[in-house]
Amino acid sequence: MDFEVNLRERILKPVNEVFDAFADHRQMSHYFITGASGPIRPGTVEWEFGDVGVKVSIDVLEVEENRKIVLESSALGPRIRTTIDFMPDGPDATVVTVTESKFPLTGRHSTRPGTECRGDPHLVRPESVRAIRHQSADRPPAKAEGIVTAPRVQWQT
Repeated sequence: MDFEVNLRERILKPVNEVFDAFADHRQMSHYFITGASGPIRPGTVEWEFGDVGVKVSIDVLEVEENRKIVLESSALGPRIRTTIDFMPDGPDATVVTVTESKFPLTGRHSTRPGTECRGDPHLVRPESVRAIRHQSADRPPAKAEGIVTAPRVQWQT
């Protein structure tokens, strides 16, 4: 059985802050990875998940600042494309849509797609998106209450 994962979340931060939280490896190390060879730019970047002793290569296919990031990786077996779209929702909010291409639901994917171990290079994990709303380079973390709508996740077979 094949699955496609879609996650949509509204984050009460301007689009440039939300985009930077995904593209800047230093910010990503606060919620997703423990290290990276550099920021998200076209080419290949290596992400490190030190808590599980894993390094993975991520092919960055497309970056449109404040609009879109397209990644591919075969770290979990089949090559999976992850597309992250950023849409401003007024001056102080952003709608983030993360889509992972179809992948077979077998082996380590068989429990819950999008919620695999921290060594998973995929950004669909809801805890990753939720963590972004709490971080900012120039402000203390915001309280979670009332900050965003609940994520909308669709599993398509």
